[in-house]
Amino acid sequence: MRGKRKRRKYIIIPGDGDPCPRCGKPMQVREYDGIGETQLRQPSSYTRWFCCMNENCRTTLVMPVRYKMA
Repeated sequence: MRGKRKRRKYIIIPGDGDPCPRCGKPMQVREYDGIGETQLRQPSSYTRWFCCMNENCRTTLVMPVRYKMA
């Protein structure tokens, strides 16, 4: 039996983020509450990402390349 995926806690950064690529409204900015060793080892981990809060928009998460951990 497989275990459930553990989601890391995130915090919401006050203010508006980038505009949504689909609806154009400002998105919510989120980042991890703390970056651990496992995230630093992953090839596709981001320090910050955006979440569109518009209920009518199909876009959920936007992860820009500028916030990708190298």
